[in-house]
Amino acid sequence: MKKILTLFLTSLSIFTFGQTDTTKKKYEYEICIYHRPKEKPTVIKNERIGIGDTTIAFVSGTIYDYEKQPLGFAALNFLSLTDSSKHDVFTDSLGNFKLHLPADKYKLTALFVGYTSLTIDDLQLGTGELRELKLQLGNGGAFKTYLIQSDKPLSEKDLRKTEKRLRRKG
Repeated sequence: MKKILTLFLTSLSIFTFGQTDTTKKKYEYEICIYHRPKEKPTVIKNERIGIGDTTIAFVSGTIYDYEKQPLGFAALNFLSLTDSSKHDVFTDSLGNFKLHLPADKYKLTALFVGYTSLTIDDLQLGTGELRELKLQLGNGGAFKTYLIQSDKPLSEKDLRKTEKRLRRKG
């Protein structure tokens, strides 16, 4: 019985400690990179289409996304450059808007979450003016996380090189 027990313990220790690890340890790193937007916001049309017999200005138009599709429920902010009054309007579901404003000089900002906003710093609206705007917002930038795996630990220098390569690749 002693011989069997000794033989069993010897074979168990050889089995347990004699195995080699066939899987190498993997090192994992996460790199988070901000990718700038490719499409920039643009003014497609900013045109006076008429003059009315009134003391206010009438502004209408459409907001588009970067693929030239109407953008519903986008916000437009008109900030008076003379008295700092604010006038806000949202586009309807088809991207259209209409607004009556006092004749003045405005800073216009069009924005929508996830898109690059558009600003017109000096929008002059005259008395009785009918103005049509067509504005296109750019696509917003995005963060992307990359998982880097390696068989060996990477230095900060190696990780910076990898980050630069990933930025160029986009």
